[in-house]
Amino acid sequence: MKQQTGAAPPYSDAQLHALACIACGRDDVELIPAGYLLVENHPGQLLPWPVAVCPDHLGWEASC
Repeated sequence: MKQQTGAAPPYSDAQLHALACIACGRDDVELIPAGYLLVENHPGQLLPWPVAVCPDHLGWEASC
């Protein structure tokens, strides 16, 4: 799982439900599951979100 804390990019609901590429937001191509992103909801509380990537972003990693 990747962990994103602090100033996280403003991910859309679609990106945080693996319905759009977590890196670019595309939803018009076949998406590839990319694991989970841990997003800090409140200090010390991390929520796992399933994420996916488009073919252009294989190998994507959260910038922690």
